[in-house]
Amino acid sequence: MAFRLATIASVSSLHTSRTAAARVALSSTTTTTIMRPTATTYRFMSTQEESRGILGRLQDSFTDRQKAKQQKMFAEQVEKMSNATQWTLTDFISDVERSTNDWRSKLPGLSNLQQVKLAKQATAISKAMMKYVGGDATFQDVTEKLDRTNKLKVALESESTVEEVNVMIQQLQSVDIMHRIIRKRKKEGKSLPTNESSMKSLMQAEGLQAMTKKQKQNMRDLQMKKGMRGIGRGRR
Repeated sequence: MAFRLATIASVSSLHTSRTAAARVALSSTTTTTIMRPTATTYRFMSTQEESRGILGRLQDSFTDRQKAKQQKMFAEQVEKMSNATQWTLTDFISDVERSTNDWRSKLPGLSNLQQVKLAKQATAISKAMMKYVGGDATFQDVTEKLDRTNKLKVALESESTVEEVNVMIQQLQSVDIMHRIIRKRKKEGKSLPTNESSMKSLMQAEGLQAMTKKQKQNMRDLQMKKGMRGIGRGRR
Protein backbone atom coordinates (compact mmCIF):
# COMPACT_ATOMS: atom_id res chain seq x y z
CA MET A 1 0.00 0.00 0.00
CA ALA A 2 1.03 3.58 -0.63
CA PHE A 3 1.62 5.82 2.34
CA ARG A 4 2.79 9.43 2.82
CA LEU A 5 5.57 10.06 5.34
CA ALA A 6 5.07 12.97 7.74
CA THR A 7 7.84 14.36 9.96
CA ILE A 8 7.09 16.02 13.29
CA ALA A 9 9.75 17.91 15.17
CA SER A 10 9.72 17.29 18.89
CA VAL A 11 11.35 20.23 20.68
CA SER A 12 13.06 19.65 24.01
CA SER A 13 13.80 23.33 24.87
CA LEU A 14 12.27 26.54 23.52
CA HIS A 15 13.76 30.05 23.74
CA THR A 16 11.24 32.78 23.04
CA SER A 17 11.85 36.53 22.85
CA ARG A 18 9.53 39.36 23.92
CA THR A 19 9.37 40.79 20.39
CA ALA A 20 6.12 40.82 18.28
CA ALA A 21 7.41 37.91 16.23
CA ALA A 22 8.52 35.18 18.56
CA ARG A 23 11.62 33.33 17.46
CA VAL A 24 11.91 29.68 18.31
CA ALA A 25 15.31 28.10 18.76
CA LEU A 26 15.65 24.37 18.50
CA SER A 27 18.46 23.23 20.74
CA SER A 28 17.80 19.52 20.17
CA THR A 29 15.44 17.82 17.78
CA THR A 30 14.22 14.23 17.41
CA THR A 31 12.37 12.96 14.36
CA THR A 32 9.39 10.60 14.48
CA THR A 33 7.85 8.93 11.38
CA ILE A 34 4.08 8.47 11.23
CA MET A 35 2.26 6.34 8.60
CA ARG A 36 -0.76 8.26 7.33
CA PRO A 37 -3.10 6.58 4.85
CA THR A 38 -3.53 8.44 1.59
CA ALA A 39 -6.42 8.35 -0.86
CA THR A 40 -4.62 5.47 -2.61
CA THR A 41 -4.68 3.53 0.66
CA TYR A 42 -8.43 3.96 1.05
CA ARG A 43 -8.99 2.91 -2.55
CA PHE A 44 -6.90 -0.23 -1.94
CA MET A 45 -8.79 -1.06 1.27
CA SER A 46 -12.09 -0.54 -0.54
CA THR A 47 -10.95 -2.87 -3.33
CA GLN A 48 -9.97 -5.49 -0.75
CA GLU A 49 -13.39 -5.33 0.90
CA GLU A 50 -15.09 -5.60 -2.48
CA SER A 51 -12.91 -8.63 -3.35
CA ARG A 52 -13.76 -10.33 -0.06
CA GLY A 53 -17.42 -9.59 -0.67
CA ILE A 54 -17.31 -11.09 -4.17
CA LEU A 55 -15.39 -14.16 -3.00
CA GLY A 56 -17.77 -14.58 -0.07
CA ARG A 57 -20.78 -14.49 -2.38
CA LEU A 58 -19.14 -16.96 -4.76
CA GLN A 59 -18.33 -19.31 -1.87
CA ASP A 60 -21.88 -19.07 -0.53
CA SER A 61 -23.28 -19.74 -3.98
CA PHE A 62 -20.96 -22.73 -4.42
CA THR A 63 -21.95 -24.10 -0.99
CA ASP A 64 -25.64 -23.70 -1.78
CA ARG A 65 -25.23 -25.55 -5.08
CA GLN A 66 -23.32 -28.34 -3.36
CA LYS A 67 -26.00 -28.69 -0.65
CA ALA A 68 -28.67 -28.87 -3.35
CA LYS A 69 -26.64 -31.50 -5.18
CA GLN A 70 -26.20 -33.60 -2.02
CA GLN A 71 -29.91 -33.26 -1.26
CA LYS A 72 -30.73 -34.52 -4.75
CA MET A 73 -28.32 -37.45 -4.42
CA PHE A 74 -29.82 -38.42 -1.06
CA ALA A 75 -33.36 -38.31 -2.46
CA GLU A 76 -32.30 -40.48 -5.40
CA GLN A 77 -30.70 -43.03 -3.08
CA VAL A 78 -33.80 -43.21 -0.85
CA GLU A 79 -36.01 -43.65 -3.92
CA LYS A 80 -33.73 -46.40 -5.21
CA MET A 81 -33.73 -48.18 -1.85
CA SER A 82 -37.51 -47.95 -1.51
CA ASN A 83 -37.97 -49.77 -4.84
CA ALA A 84 -35.26 -52.42 -4.37
CA THR A 85 -36.31 -55.76 -2.88
CA GLN A 86 -32.70 -56.36 -1.81
CA TRP A 87 -29.68 -54.15 -1.30
CA THR A 88 -26.64 -55.93 -2.67
CA LEU A 89 -22.90 -55.47 -2.47
CA THR A 90 -22.96 -54.09 -6.01
CA ASP A 91 -25.48 -51.43 -4.94
CA PHE A 92 -23.28 -50.50 -2.01
CA ILE A 93 -20.17 -50.18 -4.18
CA SER A 94 -22.08 -48.04 -6.70
CA ASP A 95 -23.08 -45.56 -3.99
CA VAL A 96 -19.59 -45.41 -2.50
CA GLU A 97 -17.97 -44.83 -5.89
CA ARG A 98 -20.46 -42.09 -6.64
CA SER A 99 -19.49 -40.25 -3.47
CA THR A 100 -15.78 -40.81 -4.18
CA ASN A 101 -16.12 -39.24 -7.63
CA ASP A 102 -17.93 -36.22 -6.19
CA TRP A 103 -16.46 -32.69 -6.54
CA ARG A 104 -14.44 -32.99 -3.30
CA SER A 105 -12.14 -35.62 -4.80
CA LYS A 106 -11.51 -33.48 -7.90
CA LEU A 107 -10.73 -30.06 -6.44
CA PRO A 108 -6.98 -29.32 -6.14
CA GLY A 109 -5.73 -29.80 -2.59
CA LEU A 110 -8.88 -31.59 -1.44
CA SER A 111 -8.26 -35.07 -2.85
CA ASN A 112 -6.70 -36.16 0.46
CA LEU A 113 -9.71 -35.38 2.61
CA GLN A 114 -10.33 -38.08 5.18
CA GLN A 115 -13.82 -38.93 3.92
CA VAL A 116 -12.52 -39.38 0.37
CA LYS A 117 -9.76 -41.70 1.60
CA LEU A 118 -12.27 -43.74 3.57
CA ALA A 119 -14.60 -43.96 0.58
CA LYS A 120 -11.77 -45.21 -1.65
CA GLN A 121 -10.77 -47.76 0.98
CA ALA A 122 -14.37 -48.93 1.29
CA THR A 123 -14.50 -49.41 -2.48
CA ALA A 124 -11.28 -51.45 -2.47
CA ILE A 125 -12.48 -53.71 0.38
CA SER A 126 -15.95 -54.18 -1.15
CA LYS A 127 -14.55 -55.11 -4.57
CA ALA A 128 -12.20 -57.60 -2.94
CA MET A 129 -15.20 -59.10 -1.11
CA MET A 130 -17.02 -59.60 -4.41
CA LYS A 131 -14.50 -62.24 -5.44
CA TYR A 132 -15.60 -64.47 -2.56
CA VAL A 133 -19.31 -63.67 -2.10
CA GLY A 134 -20.43 -62.30 -5.48
CA GLY A 135 -21.84 -58.95 -6.50
CA ASP A 136 -25.44 -59.97 -5.75
CA ALA A 137 -24.58 -60.84 -2.15
CA THR A 138 -26.63 -59.20 0.59
CA PHE A 139 -25.34 -58.42 4.05
CA GLN A 140 -26.51 -61.84 5.24
CA ASP A 141 -24.64 -63.55 2.39
CA VAL A 142 -21.48 -61.67 3.31
CA THR A 143 -21.60 -62.76 6.95
CA GLU A 144 -22.25 -66.37 5.98
CA LYS A 145 -19.69 -66.73 3.19
CA LEU A 146 -16.86 -64.53 4.39
CA ASP A 147 -15.00 -66.66 6.93
CA ARG A 148 -11.75 -65.78 8.68
CA THR A 149 -9.58 -67.07 5.85
CA ASN A 150 -11.45 -65.08 3.23
CA LYS A 151 -11.38 -61.98 5.43
CA LEU A 152 -7.60 -62.23 5.54
CA LYS A 153 -7.48 -62.57 1.75
CA VAL A 154 -9.74 -59.54 1.34
CA ALA A 155 -7.52 -57.53 3.70
CA LEU A 156 -4.38 -58.44 1.73
CA GLU A 157 -5.95 -57.71 -1.66
CA SER A 158 -7.34 -54.34 -0.55
CA GLU A 159 -4.19 -53.37 1.41
CA SER A 160 -6.24 -53.17 4.59
CA THR A 161 -6.37 -54.96 7.93
CA VAL A 162 -8.82 -57.64 9.06
CA GLU A 163 -10.15 -55.14 11.60
CA GLU A 164 -10.90 -52.66 8.78
CA VAL A 165 -12.67 -55.45 6.86
CA ASN A 166 -14.83 -56.09 9.94
CA VAL A 167 -15.62 -52.37 10.15
CA MET A 168 -16.72 -52.48 6.51
CA ILE A 169 -19.03 -55.41 7.28
CA GLN A 170 -20.58 -53.36 10.10
CA GLN A 171 -21.16 -50.51 7.63
CA LEU A 172 -22.86 -52.97 5.29
CA GLN A 173 -25.11 -53.97 8.16
CA SER A 174 -26.03 -50.32 8.80
CA VAL A 175 -26.94 -49.85 5.13
CA ASP A 176 -28.95 -53.07 5.19
CA ILE A 177 -30.94 -51.84 8.22
CA MET A 178 -31.46 -48.48 6.49
CA HIS A 179 -32.84 -50.33 3.45
CA ARG A 180 -35.21 -52.37 5.61
CA ILE A 181 -36.54 -49.24 7.34
CA ILE A 182 -37.15 -47.41 4.04
CA ARG A 183 -38.84 -50.43 2.44
CA LYS A 184 -41.08 -50.98 5.45
CA ARG A 185 -42.15 -47.34 5.62
CA LYS A 186 -42.98 -47.27 1.93
CA LYS A 187 -45.12 -50.42 2.21
CA GLU A 188 -46.96 -48.88 5.17
CA GLY A 189 -47.48 -45.60 3.30
CA LYS A 190 -45.36 -43.61 5.77
CA SER A 191 -43.17 -40.63 4.89
CA LEU A 192 -39.62 -41.35 3.78
CA PRO A 193 -36.53 -39.52 5.10
CA THR A 194 -35.69 -36.35 3.21
CA ASN A 195 -32.16 -35.76 4.51
CA GLU A 196 -29.38 -37.41 6.51
CA SER A 197 -30.62 -35.97 9.79
CA SER A 198 -34.08 -37.50 9.43
CA MET A 199 -32.52 -40.81 8.37
CA LYS A 200 -30.40 -40.89 11.52
CA SER A 201 -33.47 -40.24 13.64
CA LEU A 202 -35.28 -43.14 11.97
CA MET A 203 -32.29 -45.42 12.48
CA GLN A 204 -32.37 -44.65 16.20
CA ALA A 205 -36.14 -45.02 16.52
CA GLU A 206 -36.79 -48.00 14.22
CA GLY A 207 -33.40 -49.62 13.73
CA LEU A 208 -33.82 -52.34 16.35
CA GLN A 209 -37.20 -53.38 14.96
CA ALA A 210 -35.76 -53.60 11.45
CA MET A 211 -32.90 -55.90 12.50
CA THR A 212 -32.98 -59.61 11.80
CA LYS A 213 -32.34 -62.11 14.62
CA LYS A 214 -28.85 -62.64 13.20
CA GLN A 215 -28.12 -58.91 13.24
CA LYS A 216 -29.36 -58.55 16.81
CA GLN A 217 -27.12 -61.43 17.85
CA ASN A 218 -24.15 -59.85 16.06
CA MET A 219 -24.83 -56.58 17.89
CA ARG A 220 -24.94 -58.36 21.27
CA ASP A 221 -21.71 -60.20 20.46
CA LEU A 222 -20.02 -56.95 19.48
CA GLN A 223 -21.15 -55.21 22.66
CA MET A 224 -19.92 -58.17 24.71
CA LYS A 225 -16.50 -58.01 23.05
CA LYS A 226 -16.27 -54.28 23.73
CA GLY A 227 -17.21 -54.92 27.36
CA MET A 228 -14.53 -57.59 27.74
CA ARG A 229 -11.94 -55.24 26.26
CA GLY A 230 -12.95 -52.56 28.75
CA ILE A 231 -12.56 -55.00 31.64
CA GLY A 232 -9.14 -56.03 30.34
CA ARG A 233 -7.95 -52.44 30.17
CA GLY A 234 -9.26 -51.79 33.67
CA ARG A 235 -7.21 -54.64 35.12
CA ARG A 236 -4.04 -53.21 33.64
